[in-house]
Amino acid sequence: ATLTNNAAHFDLGAGTFKPNQLLVTSNGTKAFVLPNDQPSLLVFDMASQTTTAVPLGAGITGTTTGGVTLDSNFVFFGLQGANTVAKYDVNAGTITPISVSIAPDLVAVRPK
Repeated sequence: ATLTNNAAHFDLGAGTFKPNQLLVTSNGTKAFVLPNDQPSLLVFDMASQTTTAVPLGAGITGTTTGGVTLDSNFVFFGLQGANTVAKYDVNAGTITPISVSIAPDLVAVRPK
């Protein structure tokens, strides 16, 4: 038996950045890069192999960590520069800020 590996390289179009975390939806349709040093969420569409940089707003300097819900509908992650957790709606492509009392250094998603 022969094992082959066909690795692919994708330019995310975001220049040089320091990633905090790579998240993939459970249905395998999207991947998300949480950059430490950019005020955006990088969304990679697996089918079209394209990337969208979703801006995170004024005063945000980067992201912390996060998680994807099991139904693949939402991504939650911390924002640097604000006491805020972001809720990204995968289907609508929108971000809803959620105020928290401290800087969200670690954000995780717990299944019900």
